[in-house]
Amino acid sequence: LEEVIIASIRYFEQTFDARAAILLADGAGGLREEEGAAGSLAISAKERGIVEWVYRNRAPAGLFTRTLPHTEAHYIPLIAPGTIVGVAGIAPRSGAAFTPEQDDLLKNVTSQLAIRIERENLSQANQKALLATESERLYQILLNSISHELRTPLTTITGASSGLLDEAVETRPETRRELAREINRASERLNRLVENLLDM
Repeated sequence: LEEVIIASIRYFEQTFDARAAILLADGAGGLREEEGAAGSLAISAKERGIVEWVYRNRAPAGLFTRTLPHTEAHYIPLIAPGTIVGVAGIAPRSGAAFTPEQDDLLKNVTSQLAIRIERENLSQANQKALLATESERLYQILLNSISHELRTPLTTITGASSGLLDEAVETRPETRRELAREINRASERLNRLVENLLDM
């Protein structure tokens, strides 16, 4: 998306011999605070109000329009088929109004730019959704693996300790020692697993 914005600003600057800026929608019904790759057109606090108006009303404003014409730049909403994705600002260095051909070109370019930005936004949203799905899958695999690894020594400890409590084993010291060794080995394994989990 950043590459698209930089290339678009460069195109506006060269084609229209103008200073240009692009402000993107933040996805929450407003514009991003940062100007990002704002190019050569710095947007003042006063101009920011005009940009916000263009975004909310989805209509051009500023220089060469009937809406707030005494401003520094011409502001165009970037409207894609699904939504508005931002606002472009262009200020010709000559101060002269756009010719009809330039105006048509500007409308076509901003329309294509809006579609491209929307496509990039959708692609990013898809990547985030895929990443969330993969993270959930990995979480489940890890949780299942950890559960299995913890159950094994716990089962051994439970079985061996139950054996120690059996009256028939009380008279067999070798069996009791073997059960105690199993409990000890399983406890050490369980301790290692817990340490590894804490390290992770």
